Amino acid sequence: MFQTNKASMSILILFCCIVSCWAQKPTSIMDSSSVIANLQSGNQRLLPNNNVFFDNLSQDVGPGFGNQQHKYAWSMQEFGNHLYIGTNTVGYDLTSAVLDSGFRGCLRNITGGILGLFDCLDPFIRQDGGQIWRLSYDTGSWEVALDSNEEAFYSGFRRMEVYNGRIYATAATRVEEEASFFLISSTDGTNWEKEDDGPQGGLASRAMTVYQNMLYVGLDGFPSVSGVPEAAELWNYDGTTWTYLSDAPFGNSGGVGELLVHDDKLWIGITNDVSRDTSFGLYTYDGTSFDDTVAPDLTTYTAWDGIQYDLGAIGSNNLGVSTMISYNGQLWVGTANFIDGFSLFVTDGSGGDWELVTADGFGDDRNTYAWQMLEFEGRFLIGTFNSGFLRLLISQEIELRSMFDFRGTGELWSLSLDEAKKFESIRLPAGWGCADWGIRTMKSCFNGARMCIGSASNFFWPQVPQLLARWLGAGTEIWSVEEIPDDFNVFESWP
Repeated sequence: MFQTNKASMSILILFCCIVSCWAQKPTSIMDSSSVIANLQSGNQRLLPNNNVFFDNLSQDVGPGFGNQQHKYAWSMQEFGNHLYIGTNTVGYDLTSAVLDSGFRGCLRNITGGILGLFDCLDPFIRQDGGQIWRLSYDTGSWEVALDSNEEAFYSGFRRMEVYNGRIYATAATRVEEEASFFLISSTDGTNWEKEDDGPQGGLASRAMTVYQNMLYVGLDGFPSVSGVPEAAELWNYDGTTWTYLSDAPFGNSGGVGELLVHDDKLWIGITNDVSRDTSFGLYTYDGTSFDDTVAPDLTTYTAWDGIQYDLGAIGSNNLGVSTMISYNGQLWVGTANFIDGFSLFVTDGSGGDWELVTADGFGDDRNTYAWQMLEFEGRFLIGTFNSGFLRLLISQEIELRSMFDFRGTGELWSLSLDEAKKFESIRLPAGWGCADWGIRTMKSCFNGARMCIGSASNFFWPQVPQLLARWLGAGTEIWSVEEIPDDFNVFESWP
């Protein structure tokens, strides 16, 4: 162990992570023809001891769809005979930051841990303009469905949903402390219109779903940004009229993290739920009234690994509900937590009888988000966001062994089909690089025949040559899987 200036270590950390990526590159990559008709062959990449085959659907266009600033596949949706991807184009000029005395001073006096790092880096943010891309199932080719470098679109497209023959996408921007969320829609996927009568003014929207033949949209508030509501909002649309549900009991909560239909009710996952003295909350809506009594009690729980947790003590570290799924009649709720690792809860009923699965990211507190959940071929899958790279950037002490062993990438976990109360991780493909810090989107695709995964690439990676970008994961990529064998080779199990 040795002490060092954090800013001066940033470039060294990047170099060591590149070395780590190459050191973990497989000795051989097994190429085979794609199982999808009309898609390019030779895209399947297999790590040693892995029998789950991944196809890189975006290989022809390259990482970030040819622009490495497209860091996230922020949203994913099937519509017609296409798969649509909405990107988030955000990054940081880390080289300029390291050379800036103001940044170095900020790092020396950092507060707020990982979240404080973003405050230091805010002057060095780069955003090129969000896009929507689509993949044709007929031809296997990609094309730009919406290319916007306008200021009003530059943050990207965070959520998509299909309703009444139209595809809807939530768009957001933030320019000099002003924000303006809005909604766009299209009947053909190429000609888009702004929903002028729809919800507007929120910081962003990450939640949208259809319930009782109506489209529901949840908004994030942000009290320090002008023109933005201070709290979460919920809107619905019946095909003719947009309605703001002013009686929603969210108080001064920060935003709507997720919307899900379960047990004939609309479940609303909340971020920064100050009404419960915790940072996450749950509510239900039956089309008429809200129920604010369904969230887990702030009491002591025993997780699947036998560790006891006081939810009242750790609850404030959970930034909010990040994802939910209805699986085998059970409701599963995952959170985001930069300190302890994500929490995961499950209930057999309609809330009130909760079981804590984990409160430390499956034993790895770097697993910050349970970011995506999906049922695929009867399996319950979880994709994570891993904040290991961020922790290296703000660490006061750097251990050389950890730097060279470090990957800090997103992980894919499956609920075991053979053992009760056990999760098993699936090795991601050889092209999943050390800059891929999370699984941002995960959906059933190709009309249910496959699972598609959209990666989240590290904000801080500099522009690198495209060949190197493919190995690092510098820029979002889209992967697909046809099947996960019952006897897949387990990479790691928990607990």
